[in-house]
Amino acid sequence: MGVVSNISVLGTPLVSVVMSVYNEERWLPRSIESVLSQAYTNFEFIIVNNGSTDNSQSVLEHYASMDSRILILGYPDLGLAKALNHGLKYVNGEYIARMDADDMCLPERFARQVDFLNEHQEIALVASGITLMSASGKVIGSRTYPSKDSELRDLLLEVRHPLPNPTVMLRKSVLDDVGGYDEFFEKAEDYAFLLRLMQNYQLGSIPEPLLLYSYRTDSEAGNDGVAKQLRFDLLARALYSQGLLLGRSFVDPGINKSFINRFDDWFVDRGFAKLHKSALERRNCLRLYAEHRYVASFISLLRSILIDPGYIGRKLTGSQSLWHDQYDQVFSSWV
Repeated sequence: MGVVSNISVLGTPLVSVVMSVYNEERWLPRSIESVLSQAYTNFEFIIVNNGSTDNSQSVLEHYASMDSRILILGYPDLGLAKALNHGLKYVNGEYIARMDADDMCLPERFARQVDFLNEHQEIALVASGITLMSASGKVIGSRTYPSKDSELRDLLLEVRHPLPNPTVMLRKSVLDDVGGYDEFFEKAEDYAFLLRLMQNYQLGSIPEPLLLYSYRTDSEAGNDGVAKQLRFDLLARALYSQGLLLGRSFVDPGINKSFINRFDDWFVDRGFAKLHKSALERRNCLRLYAEHRYVASFISLLRSILIDPGYIGRKLTGSQSLWHDQYDQVFSSWV
């Protein structure tokens, strides 16, 4: 495992907050204010306007005029990974905190994570639990995750997500070593990044929620009708299983075109697109329930069961892993 340290340069912020924005004017004020009101104040706030066509730019300029820690970067809509990598070029801090434009940090988030990284020099990245909220700001529930490196990497290898991206704080030295986000991944860029990072560094998490996570069905991920999110999750895991997702070695679509084409056939044959649609219905069910639309919520639940009847059995038995050992053998035959 890599051992990392932090050396703060006098006069520069210790933490750099990086956020990408795409048509988020409705949510931006609460998100930005949750960052600016942090108990820990030694940070810069780098915001990439990723080709927004609404009034997001005006909102950003309003807050930038009031707080000199904010830096606004304009960028064409070329995808989240590219926008984030663009923002990361301007980072000055030793620690990098990720943030999404529709979520809200709890006031102690940065302070808790800075203390954690200062006290655990062997840990490269720390995340936290989340509190789920609906689009209207109503609390739906919460999710907590293991804190130990071994447990976190076990979940990652099962294609589960114990390190929610908007809760992450990591060391800049580690990011420089790993090389940022792989822009091949239109979705799941954060998951692919973690698979690369964990091969040489240790991971950590603060179990209790430090972020209010916007649980929306109108989001880019929520409306992903062609199951791109799940496809890229599983594709990253397949590439990792065959040693094709290592460190700074980004995916070359040309070199791996045959592998990816066969993967897409496998993805459809295994029925993963249906699993994704079922998950979207469950997501919508929870949102509608929080809004007290109980009949519509029940209808969404029924739809999810009809699409994926085996979900309840997997839930009761705790068998939620999307990845199984036999998949490694399947993909080995393609390399």
